[in-house]
Amino acid sequence: MSTDMTHSGFSIFTELEKWASQLEIWQQCMLSKLINQIELNEDDYKTILQELLWDKKLELPPEERANYPLGTPAAKAAAGAPAGLRAIKSVVGVNALTPNQRLDIGPQLTVVYGPNGSGKSGYARILKASCFTRSKSLDIVGNINVPANERPIPKATFESESGAEIPFETGKPCPELAEHFAVFDSSCIRVYIDG
Repeated sequence: MSTDMTHSGFSIFTELEKWASQLEIWQQCMLSKLINQIELNEDDYKTILQELLWDKKLELPPEERANYPLGTPAAKAAAGAPAGLRAIKSVVGVNALTPNQRLDIGPQLTVVYGPNGSGKSGYARILKASCFTRSKSLDIVGNINVPANERPIPKATFESESGAEIPFETGKPCPELAEHFAVFDSSCIRVYIDG
């Protein structure tokens, strides 16, 4: 299900940075905010609009314009790219998985099996929400036996082969994983076959 993308030389963030460098400043501003924040607030919309007005010469721009780096890990990737994953651990708030459970990942192949309700989909959801995927289904379901307002925010920690720990929290970007690992499953197969 998960593939290391570093060996092929492909980096989605490097490609994104190349593409963004050709955009107008207002577009770079919007892209930077979307990558770094996921959701935009009212101030973000005002900033993007102001940059648009300056780019389209509808208002006189200041002498120096702001720079909007994408904040992608492309520059850090060469220095500290995780070679592979060793485990998913410290899982909290995902399906009915036992809190702080650990799933060890083998160096070549890991098979997760078991009866319905044993946690297979929970681990797949963690991977899809943290790694690169073309799937549109990224929701992590909390424990349905716990009232919705009492469910903890889904979190997990990934342990790399180097021993580094990469924290993940649902709804927050996890560039260290999205940069290096991709998830392919039945929810995105049509994107590749039809697209």
